[in-house]
Amino acid sequence: MWFRGALLALFVVSCADSGTEGLNGFDASVADAQPSDAEAIEQLEGIVTVVESLGLVHLSARFQADPTDRFGCEQQIHGACRVLLCEASNEMKRFPHAGEIIAVAGTSTLSVSPSALNGVYATAELAVRWVPGEPVRIAGAGDEVPSFAAELNVPQTLRAGSWIVGPVSSGEPLEATWESTGPGRALVAFSQGISSTRFVYAECAFDAQAERGIVPPEVLRELPSGQVEARLMSAEMQEIEAGTWTLNLTTQTLAGLGAVAVTH
Repeated sequence: MWFRGALLALFVVSCADSGTEGLNGFDASVADAQPSDAEAIEQLEGIVTVVESLGLVHLSARFQADPTDRFGCEQQIHGACRVLLCEASNEMKRFPHAGEIIAVAGTSTLSVSPSALNGVYATAELAVRWVPGEPVRIAGAGDEVPSFAAELNVPQTLRAGSWIVGPVSSGEPLEATWESTGPGRALVAFSQGISSTRFVYAECAFDAQAERGIVPPEVLRELPSGQVEARLMSAEMQEIEAGTWTLNLTTQTLAGLGAVAVTH
């Protein structure tokens, strides 16, 4: 079983501090138009995510040779939002990898290496607070996935509005608001276990400077009734090519953590 209750990454690394490891770092933060099945079959995908959350910085990575599998999750796209419905599995799979991966900001370095058994990366964490705007260098040594390197920044700071602890009706759109200190992306995310083996993660990506985003009812209807964890993340994203692989690199900072009461 490769997840226990919910995603940091991917989504993510960002859930690690709440006691849930998520989907091994799969980052649902990029909610752009998805390729057709025919296109996706020929696309090799990887996601590397660095998240600062409650005084810890987490680094996770995952590579998938068959993106139509969506890392074992059923995926829905609703405008700027992505919903992942995931089923735990005891099936042993082997994943391609890029050797050791590092993330460096200032004098701090995190590194993760793949399992020799199945190529899966464990999440690395470091007790440090990075400065907004500080450069973050992310690099992979290379293996089945070619070597790569890119530079992003630590995201700017956001402050969540009252929606993050309020009631939510799945019959109406939810207006999420925040205060922004600069450019970047604002990620509004919800995560919750549906049963002992099923998990739902929903994430919407908005322009941070807009200071508001609308989560459609189609997304809210996929959440279970009752208390659902809610998060606001600030993010910077970069898509790069490594040989025939498309890699999505993301830096994120937790800006708000709460719970909404969902009714259907």
